[in-house]
Amino acid sequence: MIYFSGLTRYFKRMKTFTANLYHLHMQIRTSNADSVLLGTNSSSGYIRIELSGGYIRLYYKHEGDGQREISVSNGIYCADEEWHDIRVRVEDNYAALIVDSYESILPLSKGLTIFKSNQVTYYVGGGNTNRESDDTKIQRPFRGCLKNLNINNNPFYTREEELQDNGMCDDDAYYAARFAGQNKSSISFGMSYQQERPNSIQFFFRAYEADAPESVARLLTISSQPDNKAVLFLNVPSMIAMSTFENKFYPFSDINAYDGQWHRINVTVDNDRIIMTIDDITGVMNFNRLHTVENVRVILGHLQGLNYEGFNGCIKDVEINDKIQNLNDQSLQKTAVKPHGCSLSDTCKPYNPCFNGGQCSTNGISYQCHCPKGFSQPNCANYIYPRSCYEIFLNNPNATSANYIIDPDGPKLPTMPFKVHCRDDDITTTEIPHNLKEDEYTKVPSDPSLVGPGKFVVNYTYGVDRSSIISYDQLGALAEESQNCSQTIGYECQRSVLLNWPNVPYVWWTSRSDNNIFSWGGAPANSTMCDCGLTDSCHGGTGTRCNCDSNSHATLKDEGVIADRDLLPVKKIYIGYERFTSLTLSFYKLGAFRCGGQAINDVISVGRNGSFVAVDDWKDKLYLDVSFNFKTVSPEAVLMYNNGVLKNFFTLSFTPHKISLSYNLNQGNQTMNTLSTENYYEGFDDNEWHSIRFKLLYNSAELQVDNLKKVSTTYALKRPTSVFDTQGPIFVGRDPLGNRTFSGCFGNLEISSQKVNLQRFVNSAGIDNGCDLSPVTLATINPTTYAPTIADTLPPESNPSTTDYPSTSRTDTTTEESTNQPAISTGSQHPTTDKFVPTDITDTYDVTVNTKQSITTDATLELTQDATSPTLSSTDSDFSSFFTTGSNVFSTDNSNSISTTDMSSLTPRSNPQANNFSTYIYIACTAAGLIIILAAIILTVLIKHHKENRRHSSKSRKSRGSKAGRKSKRNSSDKDNHVNKKGVVYDRNFVTVKVSDKVSFV
Repeated sequence: MIYFSGLTRYFKRMKTFTANLYHLHMQIRTSNADSVLLGTNSSSGYIRIELSGGYIRLYYKHEGDGQREISVSNGIYCADEEWHDIRVRVEDNYAALIVDSYESILPLSKGLTIFKSNQVTYYVGGGNTNRESDDTKIQRPFRGCLKNLNINNNPFYTREEELQDNGMCDDDAYYAARFAGQNKSSISFGMSYQQERPNSIQFFFRAYEADAPESVARLLTISSQPDNKAVLFLNVPSMIAMSTFENKFYPFSDINAYDGQWHRINVTVDNDRIIMTIDDITGVMNFNRLHTVENVRVILGHLQGLNYEGFNGCIKDVEINDKIQNLNDQSLQKTAVKPHGCSLSDTCKPYNPCFNGGQCSTNGISYQCHCPKGFSQPNCANYIYPRSCYEIFLNNPNATSANYIIDPDGPKLPTMPFKVHCRDDDITTTEIPHNLKEDEYTKVPSDPSLVGPGKFVVNYTYGVDRSSIISYDQLGALAEESQNCSQTIGYECQRSVLLNWPNVPYVWWTSRSDNNIFSWGGAPANSTMCDCGLTDSCHGGTGTRCNCDSNSHATLKDEGVIADRDLLPVKKIYIGYERFTSLTLSFYKLGAFRCGGQAINDVISVGRNGSFVAVDDWKDKLYLDVSFNFKTVSPEAVLMYNNGVLKNFFTLSFTPHKISLSYNLNQGNQTMNTLSTENYYEGFDDNEWHSIRFKLLYNSAELQVDNLKKVSTTYALKRPTSVFDTQGPIFVGRDPLGNRTFSGCFGNLEISSQKVNLQRFVNSAGIDNGCDLSPVTLATINPTTYAPTIADTLPPESNPSTTDYPSTSRTDTTTEESTNQPAISTGSQHPTTDKFVPTDITDTYDVTVNTKQSITTDATLELTQDATSPTLSSTDSDFSSFFTTGSNVFSTDNSNSISTTDMSSLTPRSNPQANNFSTYIYIACTAAGLIIILAAIILTVLIKHHKENRRHSSKSRKSRGSKAGRKSKRNSSDKDNHVNKKGVVYDRNFVTVKVSDKVSFV
């Protein structure tokens, strides 16, 4: 056992060659939070063990390959005047720092190289941050006790050297004392006051926020006889040095006394002045009568007779006139002082246990996180706002229909959380109403000034209540995260046209991005149709695309559902009259904005030719939150894993009915733990999408799969003692052993609430965009995001691909190759989703609107006068159009739905095995048909032959039965035909209904 005063250190050269393992062991006791304990120096490199902020840190540097200095720390606080056990183990591929049995790993390459030198110089008791030499000045000396220093099981010190502790390492004499304010703890020292030279008092104190008094507490009192006035006293937390001896004071306002750190106080009394130093701040108070001071006493903690509370915290290393005081001295006056009661540490260091920007505070025993808005205790790891109502009811089956706050794009993206109404009737729906009537039609003003396209403008805002208006960016985020969105829109009319195809449209709506959309509910976007136009059933006959476009005197209605989530919600509705008469009436209606389900975005397929994804830009070392969707037909595979230096950090795998998460949190051991969840009714290899989310913290783990019960576990750790044992990227769809390679699809991958762009991996070999798992390769389309085109739904006579439009010229882009394909639409697959996007056409036409004057009627209705026509362009409305001014003809060419769209991606791709199989089926069916035809011919011949025999056998009976036969025939005729009094003639085969002179057959 050796005591280091901070003025000396030891050098020793040792031959420490080792082939397989290097091991170092020592024990220390200190209150020094910043010093170098031990270091090595050789031609190959060095290691260094130091105290940084009270925590042990191991540094490693190999000179041969130009490697930079690397380090690892451990979460055990060692500057607490308690004995701590320190071990260092080095192998070729890693170094391990073990403090009080808690292990931290530092990955290495050729780790043992620096110890293969013939001579390695060791220095103990202080040093610098660079390579040391024998005569280097001690810049960071160690002050404390050290014992049992061994290197590769060889003692570093002789027995005689280890006994040079001078009694300073006596556990019973020198310790940090715990003061309890409620017990009025105190220690009183007598001081031999020296008139001829300066007198000094020095000590260290530490306190935490939980120790702070309600007002002030007395920390230090220096008093003299006979008047017993205080030469100096110091209160905390105000930190104002005062004297009642001559009513002097000096503030130390920059000192935070309750920050959990050790603070040094030094007081020097010198003739006519007192010099005080707290940490690095020094203050001076001048006096006139200090030479009269005698019989001085130094009191630490509570002073009897005062109403102040006593100090609550720790005090150590008390020195009076440069002599260290033995706190176990029986002559001292002590009250309620507890020895060895300061084995407290800053639980917020060296690893902050508060995530997502949380601030950590400690009381010396545990920590508390002050979380930013949206994150919850205890570690600020859980984001309190779900993505949608779908997620609310998925995670909480007991949730009821009510208002909730959601954040569709999560905490890492800019849109803020907002309030919605969640309904859980037959299906879970996120519902957001707008500011106008939803369940009934609203009348458009009967005003001649509204003649013209879109003269009357209805503006919509959205929010559950008027106090919380939701922006369109927030609404768009909800739509993007939802599987489907919808909104009902309606128009009721009398002598008032709507889309007015093929002429100028008078009514249309705009998307959330302010793009004009020329279609109505139930029809594809920009198809210039209403719902009835898809089936050619509109009032007005063939060719009319909306009921209202018949311009009838009757009251008609066009109403339907808009289901394009890329456009919703509706931002504005433009309404205008073609002409105004006394019979002209129009009404409009717009329902609430509703979304449901979870969209599967950013989808890729992996597994072809053994392909996988490696995500190498994740940075979490104490907290990992991963969520994603997957789909597969494989019976078992590894979904995701990450290597550790000693063991795997985690492995996520599945079998047909079970998903398992194995992990090693690296908090003092290398034990692999496992969480698993099972679905006994349905397997995970069912070619359906499944969702997984798992979290790993230093003291807990949890796993959630689909809507199955969440499984989790927690560990009794007060703070993190080490970072995760991780190495390299997170592998997605790869088995580290190569036995259970994943084949299937991934989507919606997020790591710690940050979206991972999977599309960047598509160009890699074997990784495809989209998802295709069928035996005969078929493109997978999300049915909620793909809308059929006009060409798919219209009857042939009104199909836009075969209809001539007035004043519209088309470019025939049909190629010779396309003539051999089925007559279905063509399209292109969206680069980041399964959604199908129609191909743009070649025709584009722009029309300019001249608006002279605008009159606002109220906050939501805008009246526009003298607007000749709406502005239509390929960028605003996604379809090409133009006006012919002379004939006032509106002609349109719809690029989203009217164009001939290639749907070849929906048809089976060429498959030789499938083609051979089809050929066999065709031959078999043809042969069976020929056999049936032959049998029918033979049966016909037999029947005909049988009838001939019967005819010849009955010739002899004809003459005798002719009279009876005629009589029977008359009776049968009267029975089969009967005419009643109302003129209805009944017959076996049909009924003839005679009304006036017209006859109908049923």
